Amino acid sequence: MLRWIGRTALSLLGGAVLVGVALWAVNDAEQVARIRRLEFEKSELQKVVGRLKTERRVAKLYVSAQSKDTTDGGLRTRLDFIEFDRANKALPTRTFEVHGDTVYLDALVIRFSDEFVERGDALKGHSIHLFRRIFGEHQRPVDGAPLDPPGQIPAVYRADDQPSDFERQLWRQFWDFASDPDLAAEKGVRVAQGEAVYQRVRPGQAWELVTRADAGLEFRPVPVDPMLQPHLSSGSDQ
Repeated sequence: MLRWIGRTALSLLGGAVLVGVALWAVNDAEQVARIRRLEFEKSELQKVVGRLKTERRVAKLYVSAQSKDTTDGGLRTRLDFIEFDRANKALPTRTFEVHGDTVYLDALVIRFSDEFVERGDALKGHSIHLFRRIFGEHQRPVDGAPLDPPGQIPAVYRADDQPSDFERQLWRQFWDFASDPDLAAEKGVRVAQGEAVYQRVRPGQAWELVTRADAGLEFRPVPVDPMLQPHLSSGSDQ
């Protein structure tokens, strides 16, 4: 009798151990799957955040000279303006002279809906811009020097000789997107608006214009190549 009870107890104990091991294995597999899922979600979130923070240099501005205007005593500032295409290749340098020491850059900016930016969409994954004109604080905006022809695709966005219909429509209907929320939503446009950024500048300085994937233009100072510094600093008559 005692032997039978012992065998029964051992059998029950063995069964309990097997059940416990099985439950542990199931729970462990679920835990591993959960950890992997959380790690994947974290990785995807980091990618989204990274895309939102992606910056693109779109132009550079060198302040080559400042001099007093002999007619009114005000300042005139000479600038070398360089735009960069999507591959970060510099376009030909253009030189402008503005009235004053505060430089304004007027642009049209299109920002796309968050879902396109978050997944890094090829066409709508980054805000885009069109530089309209550059001018000084003692000039009327309408008297500023034109940069990109209105209604046309900016040179920096022409990936080839035949830009897409979507690109053409964006700039052709810019103000329609700005004033028609339904049309904008249909094309994935979150906001279309004019922006003017400006900085007070001095001879020998270099400035960079950048865009973020989900934002507009930023106007920042950058270090000047020592090889260029003497050339840029030589033009001040102040």
